Amino acid sequence: MSEEPVKCPKCGSENPAASEDCDNCGISFDIYQMEKERAKGAKEKLIGAEASDRNGQQDNLTNCPSCGHPTDLSSDDCLKCGIVFLKYYDIQERALEGDTQKLDALLKQKAEHAKAVAERKEKAEAEKAERLRKQKEEREKAEALKKQKAHQAKTEENVLRQVETEKGNAIKQQQETFERELSAKQQAAEKEKAEAIEQLKKKQGKILVDADQKTEAARLEALKKQQEAFERQQDEMRLAAEKHRQEALDKQKAEFEKAFAAGKDQIRKELESALAGQKTDMEQNRQSEKVQQLIESLPPQTSIGAVLKKYEGQTVGINHTDLGEQAAAVLAKVGDDLFSILLPESGRLCGYPFSAIASTMEAVNGLPAGKGDRAQTVYLEITLTRKIT
Repeated sequence: MSEEPVKCPKCGSENPAASEDCDNCGISFDIYQMEKERAKGAKEKLIGAEASDRNGQQDNLTNCPSCGHPTDLSSDDCLKCGIVFLKYYDIQERALEGDTQKLDALLKQKAEHAKAVAERKEKAEAEKAERLRKQKEEREKAEALKKQKAHQAKTEENVLRQVETEKGNAIKQQQETFERELSAKQQAAEKEKAEAIEQLKKKQGKILVDADQKTEAARLEALKKQQEAFERQQDEMRLAAEKHRQEALDKQKAEFEKAFAAGKDQIRKELESALAGQKTDMEQNRQSEKVQQLIESLPPQTSIGAVLKKYEGQTVGINHTDLGEQAAAVLAKVGDDLFSILLPESGRLCGYPFSAIASTMEAVNGLPAGKGDRAQTVYLEITLTRKIT
């Protein structure tokens, strides 16, 4: 079947393939073509009549009984002199009542002319009836097409409504599944957080027992600040996780709606792919739980002062002797750019600028500092440079 547009033979407008009517001027292509062929036949007939006038012969023609001009037998009047043939014959009949031979010829000519006129009218009526029939068929076709289009539109609307309903149910079900999984992860994270805080409190209690009684209040304050910082960090992480969850939901919803328009099969594939991706993410999250626990126990700091401030009033390791080994000392005070340590063995208080620090090391399970009877477990090591700049 041709898919090329149909060009209107009257106004030249292009119409969709297989169109039967012109959307611009409204003509029916079949009726227009039929009228065009009829007009062409009439023109050819007139041309033939003129040629017969020149050649002296033509089928279905007769000479006008008044002027002798070649005339179509089915015509009502003469194209040249304008007489009405039936009236002319009636007048001539009365005039030729005494001349039998001419009257017979006239009556014969009149009968032939009347027969041709009757045939022309019968043909015209038949053509008119055919045009009316075709017009009726065209109207019936148009009405049937209109009903078909209305039925098709209603069917498409029902299908679209069903697709939208299924899409909404699928999105809602997926969102509920995602929220359940996220809630389970959050509960597990809260539990792990509580366990980590409990372990940290136990370690901090052990440090308090070993520390000097004079610095107990300072140590308690440091522990309180450390716990507050830890809780703030947990709140920030929870907010970030919530934001990430919402962004993931929004993005997933947008991608889902875009994919759903392509069909149910594509949606099903994308859902399976999304669920597989979520499963992979959950596996990766489970594998990184140990690393996350360490990060939560030792939250990263952005400056040397922030690292030292957590251990203010606690025993730390520092290489303050020429031998370069780590010895135990109390981190007495941390300022904006200086820090001071108390050496238990000598009772001296030493101050150092932050620029003298080469590196720091924190350990959740502790580090050894000092030797022999003076060996202690510390949770922060400070390595000083040989040259202070």
